[in-house]
Amino acid sequence: MQKNSVLIVGNDGTGASEALGGGACIARTTRFYQALLYAGFKVDVFSPVTSFSSGIEEHLNKNHYDCVVAISPHPGESTAIANISLPLWIDMNGMHPAEILLTSDIETLPRTEMLRILAMENVLLSRGDFFSAPSNRQANAILGELLLLGRLKASSKLNVPIQAIPHCATEILDFHKTA
Repeated sequence: MQKNSVLIVGNDGTGASEALGGGACIARTTRFYQALLYAGFKVDVFSPVTSFSSGIEEHLNKNHYDCVVAISPHPGESTAIANISLPLWIDMNGMHPAEILLTSDIETLPRTEMLRILAMENVLLSRGDFFSAPSNRQANAILGELLLLGRLKASSKLNVPIQAIPHCATEILDFHKTA
């Protein structure tokens, strides 16, 4: 029996450092890798250097995968803007626009930076086939954004392609149903 093959686009530690905000992405990438491997998938990790010169398309042309899992905003954006036809699961790892507003000095936050973060969020939400977030509240926020973007109808809330996966989840999800 052939294993399903998954490409995780995230941060294996060679991308952004923990000091630059890569710590959560490294941790999520590691957790997803371990969980998918444990569930029986063949898993590779690809760490794009930057959002816009990622090399994802070239990597996909050289290898076969059944789906792609993108971890966090910038690796997710790299994947979302690449010309791929595979199903795409995006782990939002938080609500980036809200976090930027809550942790920044709003008086000095350039409007262009906030517009860039909001545009990135819309790219992720417009392209993903399945989503995950660290908490139920964040999953509900993603649901609200998908409804606002017109990607879902209120009647489809029973079959929402969103799963809350805590940061330190020790249980293995049934990835065969979600991937």
